[in-house]
Amino acid sequence: MASPANLRKWEQTLEHYAPIEKKLGTFDFCVAQPGLGSTSMEVKFISNLGEEYTWCISKALLSHHSGYFQRACQSNTFIEGQANKIVVPEFDPDVFKMFDDLSDHFRVRDSAKAWVLGDYLDAVEFKNFAIRHLYDLYIPPPGPGNRPKTGIDPEMVSYCCSKTASGSRLYRLVTAFLVQNWHRNNIVHYHRDNRQSWDQIWVGHRGIVSDMLFYTQEEMSTRFSYERNIVSFLEKSTDTDESAASANESD
Repeated sequence: MASPANLRKWEQTLEHYAPIEKKLGTFDFCVAQPGLGSTSMEVKFISNLGEEYTWCISKALLSHHSGYFQRACQSNTFIEGQANKIVVPEFDPDVFKMFDDLSDHFRVRDSAKAWVLGDYLDAVEFKNFAIRHLYDLYIPPPGPGNRPKTGIDPEMVSYCCSKTASGSRLYRLVTAFLVQNWHRNNIVHYHRDNRQSWDQIWVGHRGIVSDMLFYTQEEMSTRFSYERNIVSFLEKSTDTDESAASANESD
């Protein structure tokens, strides 16, 4: 949940800029500021399947939540900022809709994909919202009988290992979950039918194999204490309000 300070900061950002009209469709999302023209950015996402979806979003909102967009919106250094158009390939458009949900509702759904998108966009708050949701699902409070709210399958592990660097916060969270729950086959979904999928992880991502072998040899109490502090998975947020304002004033 966003802190009162962050929520107030968000409110102040909205107060600083012109009122915003929103139009929601099944996939398309448009945030327009009538009469202000160059204060909006056309954002096009193209999935791996070639599907294209386009949003028209206030530069103020983009810059407030994303270092990537903050840089792209600078008309004096980036051609995207001059043309007010940017193309982001190889990400599912519906995942970007979750980034918009942060701007609009402060909520995150498919959090692993959201974290990866946030990492690409250099959007620290978005990544922290995503990792908090995953932490809530995967790391239960200490105490007898407490268990994760959901299990994990090889597809999830493979996605996180493939899309993030070894040692990233998402990678570490998944590793911690596996270390703490490897003995629970109703939580770590490892069975005869998906063994080949797990084998592909062991071959393609040797780092997680090394980490698991190292930590799973420890006593159970040590395994359960591994990486349990939410703070270790969060990144320090940067204040982009002034930079966002400067970027828009330069237009």
